[in-house]
Amino acid sequence: MSRPQEWLGLGVDVLEIHRMRSLFARHGKRFLRIFSPHEIRWARRHKRLSLRLASLFAVKEAVFKSLGINPVFFMRWRDIELSPEKYAFKVRLKNTLKHLLKFPTEKITAICEESGGYVLAVAVRKRCAGF
Repeated sequence: MSRPQEWLGLGVDVLEIHRMRSLFARHGKRFLRIFSPHEIRWARRHKRLSLRLASLFAVKEAVFKSLGINPVFFMRWRDIELSPEKYAFKVRLKNTLKHLLKFPTEKITAICEESGGYVLAVAVRKRCAGF
């Protein structure tokens, strides 16, 4: 039996994959600074690097939105660390962002899908009851 959950925030982001390709071409390694070494390794194992980078970027944007933060004003992108799993991303918040969670049972779940040259990311911030 699953435990009841309370939704605390929802973030959605849509991104054109070619935009990510041009950002990477223009800024190169400097652009990769927003990703952890683990995320970069995951992206490079795929034949479509720009798709993986776009997915990571969109999920991070959606996580910021689920927390109610405008990422333009908060430039610590590496405080969100993503671990790709089979059908979703495990989200781990670090440093400043970690302290924004109000409940010890709070967590963020994120998914990302690609279609027609776009990626769509959704992040749900929730609190699991019964702990």
